[in-house]
Amino acid sequence: MLKQNLKNFGFKINTTDFINRVDRLGLKESKNLYELSFGKIPSIICFAIEKAVNIKRIYSTPFALKKGDVLGSVIIIKHTDSPLNHENALNTFINQATVALQKWKVQSELINAERKYYQIFENAIEGIFKCAPNGIFLGVNPSFCRILSYESTKEFLGSVNSINNLNKALLEKILKHKVNSISDLEKQLLNKNKNLVWVSMNINIIRDEKNNVLSFEGMLTEITTRKKFEEELKKAKDKLELEVKIKTDHLILANKELNDIKRLSEIGKLAASVAHELRNPLGVISAAIFNIRRKAKDESLEKHFANIEKKILESNHIISNLLNYSRIKMPAYEKTCICELIDECVDSAQARFNETEIIVRVSCLPIKDISIEIDPYQIREVLNNILNNAFQAILQDTGKTGEIKLDAQIDGNKLSISIKDNGCGIDKEDLEKVCDPFFTRKTKGTGLGLSLVKEIVKLHNGTVEIKSEKEKGTDVTISLPLNKTSVLHREKSQS
Repeated sequence: MLKQNLKNFGFKINTTDFINRVDRLGLKESKNLYELSFGKIPSIICFAIEKAVNIKRIYSTPFALKKGDVLGSVIIIKHTDSPLNHENALNTFINQATVALQKWKVQSELINAERKYYQIFENAIEGIFKCAPNGIFLGVNPSFCRILSYESTKEFLGSVNSINNLNKALLEKILKHKVNSISDLEKQLLNKNKNLVWVSMNINIIRDEKNNVLSFEGMLTEITTRKKFEEELKKAKDKLELEVKIKTDHLILANKELNDIKRLSEIGKLAASVAHELRNPLGVISAAIFNIRRKAKDESLEKHFANIEKKILESNHIISNLLNYSRIKMPAYEKTCICELIDECVDSAQARFNETEIIVRVSCLPIKDISIEIDPYQIREVLNNILNNAFQAILQDTGKTGEIKLDAQIDGNKLSISIKDNGCGIDKEDLEKVCDPFFTRKTKGTGLGLSLVKEIVKLHNGTVEIKSEKEKGTDVTISLPLNKTSVLHREKSQS
């Protein structure tokens, strides 16, 4: 009746403070129906109704807000003229009706709020989920299922019962989290097709008063496309950094080459001065020895003459190294019998060190009749310098029988020449520096021998490999292309 009266009167109730605002005005006898209608029903109609239904007494208790707005009333009609009994029971009924009205309004608003929440939950673009502490899903929305390629919530919950099925490490991370919220957590989840999908999650953890986890709920968005872009950007960044590094290395190398050219220019000036200042006196000394030997004809002096000539030869060799290093030019290629060239170099080295008992073993049989395209003058300098170093290394270690092995053979489209000695060897820390200009551990020499070897072999597009062990000896191997065509082809590919 109260509910119907509210509808009939058309009043709206604010349930926020409904209980505090409703006031029952008290049960009283009304004179007629016209008063109960608050003047909204014409008096003539009220009189007709009273007469038609034989109304003798009318009792009512209106409900009004404390501000004065009337919500409705309870109306009791008697067809006899006797007074109303059980007034206290009626008042109790009215009070209960008031409470029922209040409860109905609260429940109505709660239902409306739940309906709005459900609509938000179902229609949200973001995926929403709720889980028990053991990871079992308590609920998911359609967007959550769609992100993981499932057709419906029913299909998802029928296939996946725990968050562990999507990511095994995620539940442990959530439960170990000290605070009640996790923001922007990026993880990969396994979708229906067994593919990994990147998502960003915001998770809220619900705990009891003892800090035990009751449940956790979260919202996620798919970021797979963003992650792909980030990966592509990272690859582009790494590629750019690599290109910058390569360009930087090229610039450093070019700068080094410019410095080397500048140093070569300075060496050239020095070498020209040395050649002019030393070779003329050396020529005069050589001529003087020749004349003294011819006039003296004293065999007791021959030993001294030979020693002087040896020192003149060593001095000329030093001057030649200086001049050759400062005047290295592109190779003048010509067909050359490599076996004959090797024999010439070995004979020349043995003549220079004829007083030693060092044995030189040459193995050139595989290339006996083979000619290759090289600059014979430059390669002769290379072999002479390597053989000189081998002889000198053995002479420094006088406690053993000296032996040098020279082996030449064809390796694919290259010629490989190995010169191995059993001399004093090279310290491990010096191996990387032996080809640097002016580096030497000898008491005599300029330190340009192996530098010259490296530069000439490099101009032939060959390689130099040096292996050495202290007190056991050194093995120097040079590799040269067999013909100029392969050299030009390699230069073209490198450019």
